[in-house]
Amino acid sequence: MGRTTALSRIGIDQATAVGEELVATGRSSYPVIGASVTTAQDGSGVLLQEVTPGGPAAATGLSAGDVVTAVNGEPVTEQVELIVKIRAERPGDEITLNIQGRGEVRVVLGGVQE
Repeated sequence: MGRTTALSRIGIDQATAVGEELVATGRSSYPVIGASVTTAQDGSGVLLQEVTPGGPAAATGLSAGDVVTAVNGEPVTEQVELIVKIRAERPGDEITLNIQGRGEVRVVLGGVQE
């Protein structure tokens, strides 16, 4: 499956899950790690620019300046890759982030209601 097709499939899966949640509860939610991110300038991964105090990333000891190199064992080199991998999950799910220089960190995803 090509990259565009894989990203499109995740979008369809997300739309289906959101639709089902809206029908069942009248609201929708999406998963978050509680950090703003950007692609690292050196191409090594995804840089955590800010970490929300009390959020999922902060709860595991992550901080601004940490670089995520993989999600659940799958490499990430661009901001959009990290976001897509997180959005493919649900609030409350646990993911494993590889952090440059620190190794694996498990994060329980938070959720934002809309």
